[in-house]
Amino acid sequence: MAEADAPELERARRLISEAARLDYVWENVSRLREALRPLRGAARRALEEASAPGAPEAERKLSALLLHDLFPPWPKE
Repeated sequence: MAEADAPELERARRLISEAARLDYVWENVSRLREALRPLRGAARRALEEASAPGAPEAERKLSALLLHDLFPPWPKE
């Protein structure tokens, strides 16, 4: 990952962490999705890190949901 992407990665990590502390309601998930969408590669890396074993449970669940929503393992139609 290029150094220029580091600020975007940190921003994505912060957004995920902050959202995981909020009530788990669809409105908050939707806001996070829209905030992460323009960060692309940095968002994907931050979501992968936050959904990995050992990450806080709230971040893991939220990140796993958004990882498959924003970056599905299958082609979007």
